[in-house]
Amino acid sequence: MTTTLPEPTDLQVAIHVGQRLLDSDNVLSLQEALRLILRALGAEPDGAPPADEPPAVQATPTEVHHANGATYKVIGAISYTARMARDVRDVTMADGTVWKTGLPIGWHGTPAAWQPGCGAPAAVCIEGYSPRDGRAHGSLDHTVYACAGHTADARADWLSGYTTYTCTGTPEGRRCGERFDYTTLGGGQ
Repeated sequence: MTTTLPEPTDLQVAIHVGQRLLDSDNVLSLQEALRLILRALGAEPDGAPPADEPPAVQATPTEVHHANGATYKVIGAISYTARMARDVRDVTMADGTVWKTGLPIGWHGTPAAWQPGCGAPAAVCIEGYSPRDGRAHGSLDHTVYACAGHTADARADWLSGYTTYTCTGTPEGRRCGERFDYTTLGGGQ
Protein backbone atom coordinates (compact mmCIF):
# COMPACT_ATOMS: atom_id res chain seq x y z
CA MET A 1 0.00 0.00 0.00
CA THR A 2 1.48 3.32 -1.11
CA THR A 3 0.73 6.50 0.75
CA THR A 4 0.82 9.72 -1.18
CA LEU A 5 1.38 12.89 0.71
CA PRO A 6 -0.91 15.77 -0.09
CA GLU A 7 0.65 18.41 -2.29
CA PRO A 8 1.75 21.42 -0.22
CA THR A 9 -0.26 24.59 -0.54
CA ASP A 10 1.23 27.70 -2.10
CA LEU A 11 1.47 29.25 1.37
CA GLN A 12 3.36 26.24 2.77
CA VAL A 13 5.84 26.40 -0.11
CA ALA A 14 6.25 30.17 0.29
CA ILE A 15 6.86 29.83 4.04
CA HIS A 16 9.42 27.08 3.45
CA VAL A 17 11.27 29.20 0.86
CA GLY A 18 11.14 32.26 3.14
CA GLN A 19 12.56 30.28 6.08
CA ARG A 20 15.42 28.95 3.93
CA LEU A 21 16.29 32.46 2.74
CA LEU A 22 15.99 34.18 6.10
CA ASP A 23 19.77 34.52 6.52
CA SER A 24 20.44 35.28 2.86
CA ASP A 25 22.01 38.52 1.73
CA ASN A 26 20.88 37.98 -1.87
CA VAL A 27 18.31 40.70 -2.48
CA LEU A 28 16.81 39.09 -5.58
CA SER A 29 16.21 35.79 -3.76
CA LEU A 30 14.61 37.64 -0.86
CA GLN A 31 12.37 39.59 -3.24
CA GLU A 32 11.30 36.38 -4.94
CA ALA A 33 10.49 34.74 -1.57
CA LEU A 34 8.44 37.77 -0.55
CA ARG A 35 6.62 37.71 -3.90
CA LEU A 36 5.74 34.02 -3.37
CA ILE A 37 4.37 34.76 0.11
CA LEU A 38 2.32 37.72 -1.13
CA ARG A 39 0.94 35.64 -4.01
CA ALA A 40 0.01 32.78 -1.65
CA LEU A 41 -1.83 35.24 0.59
CA GLY A 42 -3.59 36.86 -2.37
CA ALA A 43 -1.87 40.15 -1.56
CA GLU A 44 0.34 40.58 -4.61
CA PRO A 45 0.23 44.23 -5.76
CA ASP A 46 -1.60 45.13 -8.95
CA GLY A 47 0.79 46.90 -11.34
CA ALA A 48 3.64 49.16 -10.39
CA PRO A 49 3.79 50.72 -6.93
CA PRO A 50 2.89 54.41 -6.70
CA ALA A 51 5.75 56.86 -7.18
CA ASP A 52 7.22 58.43 -4.08
CA GLU A 53 6.66 62.10 -3.45
CA PRO A 54 9.66 64.16 -4.53
CA PRO A 55 11.90 64.86 -1.54
CA ALA A 56 11.82 68.25 0.08
CA VAL A 57 14.85 70.37 -0.69
CA GLN A 58 16.88 70.91 2.45
CA ALA A 59 18.41 74.32 2.85
CA THR A 60 21.91 74.50 4.25
CA PRO A 61 21.64 75.97 7.74
CA THR A 62 23.29 79.32 8.43
CA GLU A 63 23.48 78.59 12.17
CA VAL A 64 23.57 75.53 14.40
CA HIS A 65 22.72 75.45 18.07
CA HIS A 66 24.22 73.58 21.01
CA ALA A 67 22.01 72.23 23.82
CA ASN A 68 23.48 74.85 26.17
CA GLY A 69 22.14 77.65 23.95
CA ALA A 70 25.40 78.53 22.17
CA THR A 71 24.95 79.50 18.52
CA TYR A 72 27.55 78.79 15.84
CA LYS A 73 27.72 80.37 12.38
CA VAL A 74 27.99 77.68 9.66
CA ILE A 75 30.95 78.00 7.27
CA GLY A 76 32.35 75.73 4.56
CA ALA A 77 34.70 72.97 5.67
CA ILE A 78 37.19 73.68 2.88
CA SER A 79 37.10 77.45 3.38
CA TYR A 80 40.18 79.40 4.41
CA THR A 81 38.29 80.51 7.52
CA ALA A 82 37.76 76.91 8.69
CA ARG A 83 41.34 75.91 7.92
CA MET A 84 42.72 78.84 9.96
CA ALA A 85 40.32 78.59 12.94
CA ARG A 86 41.75 78.14 16.46
CA ASP A 87 40.59 75.76 19.23
CA VAL A 88 39.02 73.32 16.76
CA ARG A 89 37.06 70.45 18.30
CA ASP A 90 34.09 68.15 17.65
CA VAL A 91 30.85 69.33 19.24
CA THR A 92 27.51 67.51 19.30
CA MET A 93 24.71 69.98 18.66
CA ALA A 94 21.20 69.99 20.15
CA ASP A 95 19.83 67.95 17.21
CA GLY A 96 22.45 65.19 17.68
CA THR A 97 24.61 66.10 14.67
CA VAL A 98 28.37 66.43 15.15
CA TRP A 99 30.15 69.53 13.86
CA LYS A 100 33.72 70.80 13.95
CA THR A 101 33.78 74.11 15.79
CA GLY A 102 36.42 76.77 16.24
CA LEU A 103 37.19 80.44 16.53
CA PRO A 104 38.07 81.94 13.15
CA ILE A 105 40.86 84.50 13.13
CA GLY A 106 39.48 88.04 13.13
CA TRP A 107 35.94 87.08 14.14
CA HIS A 108 36.42 88.43 17.68
CA GLY A 109 34.82 85.62 19.65
CA THR A 110 32.11 84.58 17.19
CA PRO A 111 32.28 80.77 17.01
CA ALA A 112 31.93 78.95 13.71
CA ALA A 113 30.89 75.39 12.86
CA TRP A 114 31.50 73.19 9.83
CA GLN A 115 31.24 69.55 8.95
CA PRO A 116 34.03 67.59 7.30
CA GLY A 117 33.61 66.82 3.63
CA CYS A 118 32.95 69.00 0.66
CA GLY A 119 29.18 69.45 0.85
CA ALA A 120 28.59 67.68 -2.48
CA PRO A 121 25.61 65.31 -2.75
CA ALA A 122 26.37 62.16 -0.77
CA ALA A 123 26.92 58.88 -2.62
CA VAL A 124 27.18 56.62 0.45
CA CYS A 125 26.10 56.43 4.06
CA ILE A 126 28.74 54.91 6.35
CA GLU A 127 27.70 53.55 9.74
CA GLY A 128 30.17 53.39 12.64
CA TYR A 129 29.66 50.58 15.17
CA SER A 130 31.16 49.91 18.59
CA PRO A 131 31.62 46.32 19.76
CA ARG A 132 28.93 44.96 22.08
CA ASP A 133 28.21 41.47 23.38
CA GLY A 134 31.19 40.03 21.50
CA ARG A 135 30.05 41.40 18.11
CA ALA A 136 32.07 43.95 16.15
CA HIS A 137 28.83 45.51 14.80
CA GLY A 138 27.22 45.56 18.24
CA SER A 139 26.07 49.17 18.67
CA LEU A 140 25.37 51.75 15.95
CA ASP A 141 27.01 54.92 17.28
CA HIS A 142 27.57 57.22 14.29
CA THR A 143 26.42 57.72 10.72
CA VAL A 144 28.29 59.85 8.19
CA TYR A 145 27.49 60.68 4.58
CA ALA A 146 30.20 61.03 1.94
CA CYS A 147 30.62 61.71 -1.77
CA ALA A 148 32.58 59.20 -3.84
CA GLY A 149 35.77 61.24 -3.41
CA HIS A 150 35.57 61.29 0.41
CA THR A 151 34.40 57.72 1.09
CA ALA A 152 37.89 56.54 2.10
CA ASP A 153 38.37 59.59 4.36
CA ALA A 154 35.01 58.96 6.00
CA ARG A 155 35.90 55.35 6.81
CA ALA A 156 39.49 56.02 7.92
CA ASP A 157 39.32 59.45 9.57
CA TRP A 158 35.76 60.50 10.34
CA LEU A 159 34.90 57.08 11.84
CA SER A 160 38.35 56.18 13.16
CA GLY A 161 38.10 53.56 15.90
CA TYR A 162 34.73 52.18 14.77
CA THR A 163 33.80 49.11 12.76
CA THR A 164 32.29 50.57 9.60
CA TYR A 165 29.58 49.45 7.21
CA THR A 166 28.93 51.27 3.93
CA CYS A 167 25.39 51.58 2.56
CA THR A 168 24.70 52.85 -0.94
CA GLY A 169 21.55 54.63 -2.00
CA THR A 170 21.58 57.52 0.46
CA PRO A 171 18.45 59.61 1.05
CA GLU A 172 18.01 62.61 -1.22
CA GLY A 173 19.35 65.87 0.12
CA ARG A 174 22.20 64.39 2.19
CA ARG A 175 25.55 66.10 1.72
CA CYS A 176 29.15 64.94 2.01
CA GLY A 177 30.29 65.50 5.58
CA GLU A 178 26.88 65.35 7.30
CA ARG A 179 27.00 63.24 10.45
CA PHE A 180 24.71 61.97 13.18
CA ASP A 181 25.80 60.86 16.66
CA TYR A 182 23.42 58.22 18.08
CA THR A 183 25.26 58.08 21.41
CA THR A 184 23.80 61.41 22.49
CA LEU A 185 20.24 60.10 22.22
CA GLY A 186 20.59 57.75 25.21
CA GLY A 187 19.28 54.20 25.32
CA GLY A 188 20.88 51.18 23.70
CA GLN A 189 20.97 51.74 19.96
